[in-house]
Amino acid sequence: MLDWHNRLRAWISIDGVAAEEYGVEVDEKERTVSCWVGSEVGKSFAINWENRDFIFALGAYAYVDGAAGGGTMYEAGPRKLLPSQMAQEGIIDARGLNPFVFARLNLSDDDTLLAADPAGLADLGVIELRIFRVSSSRESFTMGNITGTLSLPTKNVHERAKKAVTQQVQLGAPQQPLEPPAFRQVDKIGPHLVKFLFKYRPMGGLLSGRSRVPTHLLYTIDVLRANGIAPPLKRKATPSPARAVSPDADPAEADIAQAAATVDRLEKELLAAKALLAKHVDTKPRIKREAVAGSGSSATIDLTGPDRPKKKVKRENGPSEVIDLT
Repeated sequence: MLDWHNRLRAWISIDGVAAEEYGVEVDEKERTVSCWVGSEVGKSFAINWENRDFIFALGAYAYVDGAAGGGTMYEAGPRKLLPSQMAQEGIIDARGLNPFVFARLNLSDDDTLLAADPAGLADLGVIELRIFRVSSSRESFTMGNITGTLSLPTKNVHERAKKAVTQQVQLGAPQQPLEPPAFRQVDKIGPHLVKFLFKYRPMGGLLSGRSRVPTHLLYTIDVLRANGIAPPLKRKATPSPARAVSPDADPAEADIAQAAATVDRLEKELLAAKALLAKHVDTKPRIKREAVAGSGSSATIDLTGPDRPKKKVKRENGPSEVIDLT
C-alpha cells in the first residue's frame, strides 16, 4: 500500500485482493505518492484508505480517468480508534451502489478524434485519491434522499493517441450496499494533505488456462516490464534461444519445446552420472606377470605400489662406468 509518512495510507483492491504496486514514487513538494497497478477487463475494484494519525475529520475524494468519482469521510470523535480504514467500491445513486469496473477503451480510426484536446487524455488510466481536512454539517441524510442517477463518461480514443492505455473505468450493474450509507455535506479546509495516484495498465495471467491458480493472484504487467518498472519475468534456462517459447505460442509447439528441454536435461544428468562413475572405478593394483628365467614359473610385479622395481645395473671392468640394462 502507498504510505504518506505513516500517517495516511491508500491501496487498490481488485475483487477483494490488494493489487501489487510497482514503481512507487514520492514527491514531497507536491505531497503526492504514485505507483502502477495491474488491471483486468471486467474486474471490479475498490479504493481503500487508512487514517493512522489525524484526530480531525478527513474527506477523501476519488477521481477516475479524470472524472469525479465520489468520496468517503473519516468522522473524528472521542471514541474513534486509530488506525481507521475506509473503502469506496463505486458511486451511489438512486439505484444503489454502482461498482467501479475496468472496461475496454473504445478505440477508433476516426482521424477527427486526433484533433481532440490531448489534455482530456492526460488522466486516462489513472485512479486518484485526494485527502483533505474537512468540516462537516451535523445533519446527515440516507440513500432514500438521493434522486437521479450517475455515470462515468465513456471515452473514445484514436488508436494512435492511446499511449499504451487500453482500458477505462466504468460503472457496473447497480447493487444494494451491504450497509445503508449515510451522507453529509462537507467543506474542504486548506490544500490536500496528500494525493495518491494509481496508474493502471492491462495485466495477464502467468499460467495457462489449465492452471487452478486464481488469475487475479498471478499478474504480469507487460507494459511496466517494458519500461523497467516491474521486475522481469523469470525464465528457465534453455539450450538455445530458438527453443524459447512465447506466451502466445501454439500449444503443440510449447509441448515440443518442453519435451526438447526435458531431453536436454536428462542428457546432462546422464553425462554427470557417467563422470561420477569414472571417478569411482575399480582401484585395485594393476598386476603384470613376467616369466622368471630358469624357474618355469612366473613372478608377479605390482606396478601400482609406492616402490617400483629397481633398475638392474651391470658393471664392466675398468673405470666406474655404469650401463643401464633396463
